[in-house]
Amino acid sequence: MPRSGRGVRTVAVVLMMAGLGCGGGSSGGGSGSPATAEAFCEQSNAIYAPNSLRCAGGTAADWSSNAHCVAIGMAKANIQFDAAAAKDCLATIQTDAATMCNPQPDCLAQVQKGLVPDGQPCTLNEECASAGSFCMSADDTTCAPLLCTGPSPVGAQCGPLGCVAGAGCDTTKNLCVPEVFGDVGATCSFDPTMQCKDGLDCVYIGNDATGTCQTAAPPPPSSGCTTDDDCDTFFEYCDTTCKPRLPVGQPCTDHPTACQLLSVCDPVTNRCSAAGHPGQPCGGFTTPSSIFAYCATGFCDATDPKAPVCAAYKKLGAACTAGAECESGVCHNSVCTDCPR
Repeated sequence: MPRSGRGVRTVAVVLMMAGLGCGGGSSGGGSGSPATAEAFCEQSNAIYAPNSLRCAGGTAADWSSNAHCVAIGMAKANIQFDAAAAKDCLATIQTDAATMCNPQPDCLAQVQKGLVPDGQPCTLNEECASAGSFCMSADDTTCAPLLCTGPSPVGAQCGPLGCVAGAGCDTTKNLCVPEVFGDVGATCSFDPTMQCKDGLDCVYIGNDATGTCQTAAPPPPSSGCTTDDDCDTFFEYCDTTCKPRLPVGQPCTDHPTACQLLSVCDPVTNRCSAAGHPGQPCGGFTTPSSIFAYCATGFCDATDPKAPVCAAYKKLGAACTAGAECESGVCHNSVCTDCPR
C-alpha cells in the first residue's frame, strides 16, 4: 500500500479528495483576509468543521485539528498563494457550506497551487503541481522518499493512482495501455482494450468472463437514483432519490449502509450508532461498486472482516502487517519503523 505525506495514509488521501482532509478549527487564522496559505487553511477549516460535523457525523474534536495547516506553513516555499483571491474564495465557501456538503468551489484552484513537479520530493499533497497528483511513496514497507505522483502514462507500469485518462491497466503486463471502445455487439470485459462506447453497457451472461456491448438502460430521472453510486456517496444514499446520510440515532432498518461516515447501522437496535474511534466499529459505508472504511482516530483493524474495529496507531517496534497500522506510516519487516525526516 502506498504511503502518503506526513503520516497521512491512503485513506486520508481519499478524504482529501472528498474535501474532508484538513480538519477544522480557527486558531491563528483571524477573520480578515488571509495573508498566507496557512491562514487561509485555518480560516477555511473554521467553515469546514461544522459542515463536516453536520454532513459526516462524529464529534467536533474530529474536525478541530489545524496540524495540517501548520504543515502547509512549513511547506510554503513550494506553494504559490494568491492572497487577493483568498478572501472572496472564503466567502464563496461560507455561502456554499450553508446549503451543501463538501463545498469545493472553483476558486480554490486560484488561491493556491503547488510548485513541485511529478517525481520530485514533497511532504504534502498541496505541494504537487499537477492536477490529480499526490505526495506519496512507492510503498509502505520501506523509507522510500515521498514524491509527487500522478496517474501513470501509456506504456508505463500501472501506478498506485491508476492510469491517465483514456488508458487502463493491462493487469497481465502491469502496463498502462490505450483503452479501446467497441460498438453494439462487440466483445467486452474488464480489460481496458475491450470497453464499450459511451451509452453502451457490457452485459454478461451467467459467469462468462466476457460480455457484449449493448444499449444501456435509460438513466434514472435527474431527481432519482437506482443505487448509492448515483449519489454523492460520501454524504448521500439512494432511497428512490438521493438523500442525506443518516445521523446517529436515526433508524436504519431498511437502509443498513445509509448512516453517516462516522456512524454505522447497529444490527441490534437498527439505528445509526457512533463509529470511527478506537474501540468502535470502523465508520464508512458500502455501495455496489466499493467498500469504504474510515477511522477518525487510528486505523481500521479488519482482523475479523465481518466486524472491523478502529484501533490506535501502533508505536515504533510493534508488530504490523501494513504501514497504515503504524504511527510512522511504515511497516518494515513486519515491524513499525520510523523514517528519517
